Amino acid sequence: MAAQLNNIRLKLEEKRRRIEQDKRRMELAVNRQRQQLGQQAFLQAVTREMAIEAPNQSADNAALEQYQQSIANLQDIQSDIARLASQQNQLQQQQQQQHQQQ
Repeated sequence: MAAQLNNIRLKLEEKRRRIEQDKRRMELAVNRQRQQLGQQAFLQAVTREMAIEAPNQSADNAALEQYQQSIANLQDIQSDIARLASQQNQLQQQQQQQHQQQ
């Protein structure tokens, strides 16, 4: 009878060890899966952020280009104003000369 009880204890101990090993394996599998999901979520967040930043950068580039174009247009307008002012001065001088001759 003592041998049977000892045999049963050994079998129960083996089952307990197997159950603990299975439990550790499952915990490791769950931890690996959690890490993979975390990495995937991180990569998705980074990718999403990059996708958001890329249009912002192109919008910034477009705004900079528009700003530079506006500066160029202002410089053209200033040179046109200077040219027109010069022409107006020349016309006024011609008119003064004509009045003086009369």
